[in-house]
Amino acid sequence: MKRFVAVLGGVLAIMAVAPAAMAQSAEEEIIAAQHAHFETLRAGDAPAHIAQHAPDATSFDPVGGLLVEAQSLEEQVRDLQAVFDAGIVLDNYLRHLQVRIYGDAAVVTGYITGTETNPDGSVVQTMNRRTAVLIRQGGEWKEVHSHASPVVGAE
Repeated sequence: MKRFVAVLGGVLAIMAVAPAAMAQSAEEEIIAAQHAHFETLRAGDAPAHIAQHAPDATSFDPVGGLLVEAQSLEEQVRDLQAVFDAGIVLDNYLRHLQVRIYGDAAVVTGYITGTETNPDGSVVQTMNRRTAVLIRQGGEWKEVHSHASPVVGAE
């Protein structure tokens, strides 16, 4: 009987700890996926970048304006490739990421820092706030929405 109680106690302890360990693992997976998302931008790899989007992904760009409506993945690749083909080089990194997981959905907040080099060689510093909404599809975290806006008043 003592052995049964000890085994039962061990199983209950594992059951209590497992959800927290799984959440930590999912959080780390999401952070790694977000960093990989930006690595594809730095590499100028439009197909790899867009592969991390859901087909109906939308965004608010940091320059303002209306919602960028969902396009097919092929159209998203074409549009991003045109940016790279025009000679724009993105050297941006994500910083201070925080993840909140809600089942098969997650919200990631943080900052984008780095530079954008234009075709004429001019360099623009980047300092934006960023929020991304991800969903888990087919075992992968896919971005369904992102919102970037300039950090105002930061020194």
